[in-house]
Amino acid sequence: MKRSLLPIIAIMLLLLAACGGGTADRVCLNRAETLMDERPDSSLQILDSIDASRLGGADRALYALLLTQARDKNYIDLAGDTIINEAVDFYSSNGDERRSAMAYYYRGRAGYDAKDYREAMVDFTQSKVLADRTGDNFRAGMACRNIAYVYYYLLCSEDELEYAKKAYVYMKKSGRKDYELDVLNDLGRAYYNTGNLVEATKIADQLEKEARGEVRVQANSKYLKALCLLDESKYAEALPLWDSRMEYQYATTLDSLRRCQTLLGLGRIEEGERFLGEISDDGSPMRRMLYMKIARFKGNQSEAFSRLLSFDGAIQAQIDEARSQKVSSALADYFEVSAMLQQAELRESRMRNVMLWALLGLLLVLMGGAICLIRFLHRKRLQRSVATLEGIVELNGRLRQDLELSELRHRQTEKRLQQSEDKLQQREARLRQSEDERKRAEEEKNLLSENILRLKRFLGNLMHIRTEVADKIIVVMNEMEGAGSKGKKRSDSDLLKQTVAGVKSLVFNKSELKELETLMNLVFDNVMARFRDQVPLKEVYYGVFMLSLLDLQCGHIASLLGLKSVNVVYTRRRDMLKKIREGVEKGTVTEQEESMYSEWITKGIWSYFA
Repeated sequence: MKRSLLPIIAIMLLLLAACGGGTADRVCLNRAETLMDERPDSSLQILDSIDASRLGGADRALYALLLTQARDKNYIDLAGDTIINEAVDFYSSNGDERRSAMAYYYRGRAGYDAKDYREAMVDFTQSKVLADRTGDNFRAGMACRNIAYVYYYLLCSEDELEYAKKAYVYMKKSGRKDYELDVLNDLGRAYYNTGNLVEATKIADQLEKEARGEVRVQANSKYLKALCLLDESKYAEALPLWDSRMEYQYATTLDSLRRCQTLLGLGRIEEGERFLGEISDDGSPMRRMLYMKIARFKGNQSEAFSRLLSFDGAIQAQIDEARSQKVSSALADYFEVSAMLQQAELRESRMRNVMLWALLGLLLVLMGGAICLIRFLHRKRLQRSVATLEGIVELNGRLRQDLELSELRHRQTEKRLQQSEDKLQQREARLRQSEDERKRAEEEKNLLSENILRLKRFLGNLMHIRTEVADKIIVVMNEMEGAGSKGKKRSDSDLLKQTVAGVKSLVFNKSELKELETLMNLVFDNVMARFRDQVPLKEVYYGVFMLSLLDLQCGHIASLLGLKSVNVVYTRRRDMLKKIREGVEKGTVTEQEESMYSEWITKGIWSYFA
């Protein structure tokens, strides 16, 4: 065993030696974060070895987050922990929502340990919102789980059940099996607190089935099932479970009190009283309730009534503490259950009195007037007890009304906050959409400018080349005119051939027309492609249409396309206008498009597009 510890000790010493500052601190922080889930005690040792005064910025924030997380995982009370505020402030300001969700969660844990449930609730809720936004189902489940804990402390059973369900759904989505059974146990406890013993029992059976040898899960299963049996008054079945629960290291004072309650339910009064005396006094209301029952079973009505008042006072103190947190909740359920318990106690007392009166009736002949006096005194005492209990029930009714009103206001506030949050999210979405549209428009504008520049360069190059060719033709023609006068030997036929070749080189070839059409589509929103789809013509017509869009003169168009005369250009324009009109009649071209095409053919597209 000692040999197996040597490698671990050596690794720890190396890590502690490496944590000396600068990048070494970053290495230590990364190592502590890696060990956090499986070995939180080692993680805490590494963090304690770091000199926090050397850290700053992101390293300081990560150190604060990991230190609080390690303390929480090592079951160290976080009450008074303030370093986590540095992590919350840093990650909230730099937009790291994943770590920000963790920081809010552990600040909520610190508030919970300090019993500041109001602030803890705010931090857990914020952690859930951020976890939902980043898709972190595990963190959202842990936040919901702790919100359920707060509602459990505040006696809000319905709210506790709601968030326990959410926590279980999130945890199943996260795939964290190591936490799923614990959250399932929380859900079973929430069902029990709402009085749904059927569902609570089902979950206890499911826990027992899925425990797979895990002692802690088995203990939780037995505890939950024993609670349900106890509420169903199945004391004989519950007692072995409590005895088994006592054997686990997880047993608490509350488990011992529940076992004592089971013994009293079985009528083993002396054993229950002796066992209760062996349990350390925690001043809980349940202990007072058990002493009240023991006194009642022994027939000591005065002590039982005193214990009842003490029990009610302890319950009222617990309610007052919960209400002082200023977190609206479903406390009305608790008052209803409390009133039902008191009424059950009253019915049990009356049943006992009926049996007593039957016994006194048998002895009436012998005891005479003395029995009548005893009856009268006993009735007066019972009336006072009933009046006291009725006063308590009436007080609970008034408190129920006050709490229902408080709960209504709380829900209205939550609704308004949710509406404000929805509006804020919608506004953010509109801002992002506007920014995206602006960027797309800017990109389209840049692309259009680039394409227009390409088109102009293309046309400029073509016209420059054709200008050079025209100059050469003029030189050749001048040579033809002066050949005879100056007696040059060059023949007219050679000059004529050179002139014809120059004229032919002015005509656009197919590749040039294709490239020009591609640029026209890019600059003018696929104008050539749309015109081809709507107006079917021979290929020769599309060249006239394209050069007409560029506002070239008819003579230039005839030269560039190699037409015989300018009249051919006019003829093809008329044919195109006629075809466009036919398209209007067939429904392939709209009236607006007809007007647009006609204007482009005669005046060009530049002014219209601008």
